Order: sequence, then structure tokens, then C-alpha cells
Amino acid sequence: MPHCLIVSNGPPPSPAHEWVEGGGLRSWGLATGLRANDPELEILLAYNDAYRPQSGFGDSWDSIDITTWTLETLPELVRAADTVVVSFCMDGISTTVVNSIRTDAQLVLDCYVPIYVEVSARDSHDLDREMTAYAADIQRWNASLHRGDLFLCASQQQVDYYRGVLSAVGRLNPATYGQELMMVVPFGIHREQPQARNQPVSAMVGDDSAKKVLWFGGIYPWFEFEGLVDAAHSVDQAMGCKLIVVGARNPFNEHPDFVRKFEDSHAYASRPEHAGLVFFHDWVRYDERADWYLDSDVVVMVSRPGEENRLAWRTRLMDYMWAGLPILTNGGDPLSELLLEHGAAFRLEGLEAPAIAEGITRVVEDDQARERVVGNARQLKNRFYWDAVTGELSAAIKRHQRARDLMLYPADRGGSVRVEGGGTMPLLQIRTNARAFYAHARQYGLRSAVHASAAAMRHWLPGRQRLSASRRWQTTSGRLVVISHRLDMSGAPKVVMDVTNDVHQSMPMLPIVFYTYLPTHPDNLEHLKQAGLDVRVLPEPNMVPHLRDADVVLLNTVAHSAALKDSLLARVEQKRLDKLLWYAHEDEPERFFTPDETRRMRDLLDRDCLQMFLPSLRTLDVYRAFFDRERAIDLLPYRVTVPESMQGARSAADFDRSLRFVLPGPFYDGRKGQLPVFYALCAFFEEFFQRDQGRYREFELTFIGLERDFLSRQVLRHAGALEGRLRHFPQLPHADVLNIIREANMTICYSLNEALPIFPFESMLSGHPLLRNDCAGLKEQLEPGGNGWLLDSCDPGQLVTTFETVLNRSKTSTDELVRMSERSVEIASAQQTSDYMWAFRDTLLPLSGRRSSSRARPGP
Repeated sequence: MPHCLIVSNGPPPSPAHEWVEGGGLRSWGLATGLRANDPELEILLAYNDAYRPQSGFGDSWDSIDITTWTLETLPELVRAADTVVVSFCMDGISTTVVNSIRTDAQLVLDCYVPIYVEVSARDSHDLDREMTAYAADIQRWNASLHRGDLFLCASQQQVDYYRGVLSAVGRLNPATYGQELMMVVPFGIHREQPQARNQPVSAMVGDDSAKKVLWFGGIYPWFEFEGLVDAAHSVDQAMGCKLIVVGARNPFNEHPDFVRKFEDSHAYASRPEHAGLVFFHDWVRYDERADWYLDSDVVVMVSRPGEENRLAWRTRLMDYMWAGLPILTNGGDPLSELLLEHGAAFRLEGLEAPAIAEGITRVVEDDQARERVVGNARQLKNRFYWDAVTGELSAAIKRHQRARDLMLYPADRGGSVRVEGGGTMPLLQIRTNARAFYAHARQYGLRSAVHASAAAMRHWLPGRQRLSASRRWQTTSGRLVVISHRLDMSGAPKVVMDVTNDVHQSMPMLPIVFYTYLPTHPDNLEHLKQAGLDVRVLPEPNMVPHLRDADVVLLNTVAHSAALKDSLLARVEQKRLDKLLWYAHEDEPERFFTPDETRRMRDLLDRDCLQMFLPSLRTLDVYRAFFDRERAIDLLPYRVTVPESMQGARSAADFDRSLRFVLPGPFYDGRKGQLPVFYALCAFFEEFFQRDQGRYREFELTFIGLERDFLSRQVLRHAGALEGRLRHFPQLPHADVLNIIREANMTICYSLNEALPIFPFESMLSGHPLLRNDCAGLKEQLEPGGNGWLLDSCDPGQLVTTFETVLNRSKTSTDELVRMSERSVEIASAQQTSDYMWAFRDTLLPLSGRRSSSRARPGP
């Protein structure tokens, strides 16, 4: 039986998932519609493993097979499928699918989101950021479109629009002319009828006489909300009215422009003059939405006129129609206009508050009109059931409809198009190889395969011959290409920036290109630009920079995406990259490298095509043991720089006053161990400090790196447990972090999976004794009893008792703290002299046109 894989980011609306979003709902709708039309079709829906529930997950639901994917497992799922359905604009997900799909497989690209227009309509306050991201986005989207066989649109307006897009990227060509590649498959509805179990709106409002006006769904930059609030205020004064806003902030979208729109709307609705008028409620479970719909008098949608509104398919309107809810809309979008044309919705005559107020009043006062409109909508529903809207798609999948240009010109790597991030792809990326030839011959016959191969060579060779001398030097001259993970305010970005600056200052003639990924702190970008470096930002971590065969790549950290690692290893193996230098900042390499990657890297280490550097003795031993060789795996300690004015041991008076603990580092991944530290200090405070404060020093805990992530928010919710003793800051520039460290006098390090955390060295130079666990770098930073205390990473109770020991005046004297402070300064001072250039000089000198000068390599 044919195997159809539907790839989604968000989860399906199964009972195991508390929240779902539009992409997951559409994927589920397509799956159920296809199943209804063709029960013999073997369907597998795969969604992001990040959304896998902790319990209740099964391998099927409602007769549809379900699984989850990671970027490591997704290629295998794709290669096993005869048909793959995926959105063409889902960041690295679409790229991975396109790069993995078989030659003979059918690829259905979902284009129901007019993404080029949607991202342009965000009303961003940071156009530099948006334009940088957009420039890279469109290259990736365009490249994905090169591999599609069928393209799904939500309306005829979208078909017309995407016909222009496909023409621009070369898919409307002599081979596909006259072939219909696009079909209308709107967002549909399920046949199950809405059933209300509760009345949440009435319970929230508490006023049975008030008219209940509902806004259901996210408040995005292309919606107008403030006028609706003012209109509700007018109606409330006239007859009694409440505005209920459900799911205004989409928990699946943390883009700053979307967050800002929600916050501005919430602030406007919370003004004193709107007190008691607007009621907000978070995103609700999918199976509870009918409770809100059926307990409201009217639902309102107000869209901003423009290109986005003319092309967008408002999925929320489909849900309102499914529920039989009176709809009030200003129109302009295809679905609103369809509803209005069939008398299945009420039209707002304007976007100003008086016009909206008039529309609300007209709907809630005219019972007969409401019944007529709801009845018309009920009749219109029949054309939008999922089995109805997927009928044509089901037939196309059954006959395995392919785009003619893809059958004529099978692309490289078994038919997949390698999407290189940030670059422009040619119309046809053609290579003749045995695998593609065999696959084409098997499906279309030997004669067709021979003709296709000949045509490919005719297309490819002249372009190679026309490569001019002025272009050839650009593809052969070598550069140092630095690829760093996102430049946040943690330690690893500082290290790679220091390394790059060292190389740039020592070899000013060496071309250097520095790539990093969003989100990136602007201070770091400015620092690199002021140093005279060519800095380029890629929007998402699966994107691979353009590289030349003679380039040397320096990778910062091993926690890069599987797509990036695979691409770089393949280039080195194929001698399309001179050398790969890898500066690892993580412990436990088995967590970051698959068996296949490990095997490939061992081979490259043996061939001197790969060289790895580790910052601490422990990680050096761990990586050498993991790869089972010492060759080309070397020690490269960090250099620590702290202004002299901030260095020096602390006085007794400083420790007598209070102990001021500091733990810098981002919260979002929990790697710094802030949660166990915080709750251990809370336990000490409750069990010891509050019972006998006279025995203990006063204390304070400072976190640097609290943002809007869930771990940060959890700590902030419980901050009151320390009764004002918790200070916190967001991620800050390095100079500000050093100032805060100088204000403190004790540092806690409770990190996981780090090769050598930098902040303990910076704190030690500032005279801090340490409370440190056994993560890598222990030998370099801590002498237990000499400059601090050793923490047991596996024993949270020991963390509590250590706080009790340190803060207890009778157990830890001030003189002992002063002695530890002095010893910390002595240990850390040696780290300031570390040299980076010895590690890279011999590899990079040929690129800079200079001869190697002998320079002794420092010992550990």
C-alpha cells in the first residue's frame, strides 16, 4: 500500500495534548480527510517530539497512525514515504524534508499560509532584524518550492498569487506549462457537531443580562483590536455588554512582534475606563472550545485592510461557522467575503469604534437576522468538511501525480534538492549519478533515464565551462569561516569572539566571515563589526552558510543542528572544505554525536581534516576516550579577561556584612542549574535561617539571565519565598555582568554539560570563594577547602547543608572566607595568560599568504 507521511510541527488535537495550534490542526484535518476518501492509504502523521505529552501518548488516534520526530529521526521517516505532505515554510522542518525525500517520492507542499505577505505584515519595530531574517527566509522558501510536485492553496486568490511565486522561482517552465500543479484545499471542518458541557463565559462575566461579545484566537499584528474595545464600551453603556477575549496570546509563537501586539492590546483593554468590561482567558483545550462558542452571543473579527487580508484564509472563521455562531467581520479576506456573499455572516461597515458598536448592536438585537445568518452558514458548511476539501488531493495522491520537470530532471542525492541556507538556488540543480539514474529508470524506463541524463549534462556542462576567471577566484580562494551558535550573553560566544579577534589581529590579511544565528544580542554584533569583521546572521540553526572548497571552518560548540553537522562533515569528506576546526564547550559528547557522526569524525581526525579543541583536562580525557584516539584532539584553555580595577581578594569587612551569591547564565535550557540552587536556598531559609537568624550571616542571591522563558517565570513566581533576598537581571552585556559580579562576593556553579564554565574564573579574579559542583573544569577552578566547597550534583540535600555550613558563623569563619578569596585570585590569575593562536596558526597561515613562524605551543 502507498505510504503517506504528513509532517507537522504542532501536535494533533488528541485528548493527550492540552493545547494545539493551527498547523497541527490542519495536518490532522488533511489526515482525516484523506483517510475518509481512501481507507487503503497508509497514513502516518508525525509531529515535533518537543510537544510529546508526558503521559497518554499512543501510536494511533481515531484510526490515524501517529508518531513524533526530531531533526535526527525525520530524514528516516521521509525516506520511507511514497508521498510526503508538509508546509513549505516551516523553518528547518521543510528544509530537512526536501533534503531527505526520495527521487521517486511525491512531495505535496502546503502553501495555505501566504508567508511572503504574512511576515511582511507584522508591523515590526525592528526593521533591520526583520529584513535580515526575511532575506534569508525567502531563499529557503524558494528553494523548498523547487522540489514540490503539488502545491495546496486555501483559495483561488492564493492560487493566482502562488502561480506568480512559482513562476518567479522557475517552476512555471516549458516542462510544467499546461500542467496544473496547484489545487484549492482550504482549511476545513470536522463532521462532529459542537457539544457544550459548560458555560465558561457566563461564569466569567457573572452578569446574565449583559450581551457576550467574543474574540476567540490570537491578537496578531494584522488585526485591529483597540476599536473593538472602544465599541464594546459604547454598547456596554447603552445596553450592557462584556467583551471576552480567549487565547489572545498564542503560546506557540514567541516572536517579539506578536508578543508586543498582545501586550499593547492587553494594556489598552486594561485601562481604568475599561474596568470590568474586557475579560481575558488563556488558550483553551481544543475539545473545550465549543463551550465558549455556544455561550456567546456574537463573535467578532476585525482585520486590517491590506495584502495580508486579501490573501489570508482565516481559519478561526471556519471554526466559528462549525459552531453555528453569529459572525461579525469587516471582510476583505476570501472566507469572510464568501460568508457575506451567502448571507452567512454580518458585515462591519467600518473599523472605527462607532461602526463596530453599531454592528454589534444590530446583531444582538435582531434575533431573526441571527437565526437566518446561522442557518445560511449551516448550509455552507457542507462544502468545507475535510473529506470534501481533500477529495481532489486524495485522487492526486492515489495516481501519484508528479511535476513533469522533476521527472525529466531528477536532482542530486536521489532526487532531493540540497537547500543551502542564505543562497540562491539555480532553477535545476542537476547531477547525474548512479542512484538517480537507477531510480529514474525503474520508474520511467531506461530510455527516459538515458534522455534525462543527456539533458542534464547538456544543461550542466556549458555552465561549468562558462565559469569566468573573475568568478573562479571567488570559489577557490580560502577564508576562515566562523560558525557560532547564537550570540547570547553566555560565556561560549565571548570565547569564540575572542578567538576570532585574536586571529584577525594576528593575521589582518586573512579573509574572515563570521556566521551566527538568531536570536543574537546586538551588543555582540556591534562588537564584531567594530573589530572590522564580516558578520552575517542566519535566521534559524538548520541553515548552512555558503562555503568554498578552500575554506577552513571554525565551529563554536558541538550543540549545532544535525543538518549543519551533516553538511560540514560531508563537505570535508568530499574534499569540498579544506579543514574543520571544532572548539567544543560541552561535556558528554555521546549526547551530541550520533554513532554515524562519531564514525565519520574518527575518520576525519585520522586524515587530519578535523581538529578538535577542548578547554579543560576532564573534557580532553572524555573526548579522547569517546573517539578512541588522541590524534588531533588537543587542550585549548579559555583566556579570561577581567579589568584590573575589578580584581583582588576581599576583605573581612566585606564578608562580615553579608554573603552575596551570584549565578550568571541563561535560564532557557536549565543547563546552569539555577532551579536546584534556588530551591535549595529556599529550603535552607525555611529550615534553618528563619528558626535561628542569629547564627547565620545575612545573604542575597543574584541571578543574571532571567527572561520570559518558563523556567525564569517559575522562579519569579516563587521569589517571595526568600523575602526580598533574590535579585535578578536579564541577559546583560559582559561589562555589566562583571560589575554585578564585583558587587557580589560568592559564586555558585551548578552547571550540567559544560566543558569549562567561564564565569567562575571571572568571579575568582574578583575574589569570590566558590560553591562548585563536579562539572568539567573542576581541577582548574576548585580546590575543595582551599578556595571553596564541592557540591554533589546528585544530592540536593547536600546543597542545602552546604548553604547552612557557609552561612553559619560558627562553622565558617570570616578569616577562612578571606583565605579562600585570596586563593581564588591566585588560581584564576594563571588563566589570563592563555594563548589561542598556537592552535590555529599553521592551518590558517596558508590562507593569509604568510609563512609559518615557529611558536612554541603552551603546555596544559
